[in-house]
Amino acid sequence: MEDPLCDWEDARTPTQQMADYVKSDVESTLFQNFVMYEAIEQKEEEESGRNYSKIKVKIGDKNFLHLKILMPQAQGSLASLISAEEKGEQDQL
Repeated sequence: MEDPLCDWEDARTPTQQMADYVKSDVESTLFQNFVMYEAIEQKEEEESGRNYSKIKVKIGDKNFLHLKILMPQAQGSLASLISAEEKGEQDQL
């Protein structure tokens, strides 16, 4: 008998997956290791024909990061971190 509750899938959102993908780059850029690293907001943006994803990541009670990620243009290409900045709770993407 097949149990549908045993078919596990990755429960993380695509936004969290993208944030996790660049996490090691973020940590090396900012010279920090993050225990809490939770994507809470995301928006897409186009500049000069290139697609970017901006992600707000919670790293503490009132501490956040704003990540800017260059999205792949072609299949098989990889996303890359453009910038990572420490921000406050009220700062908008």
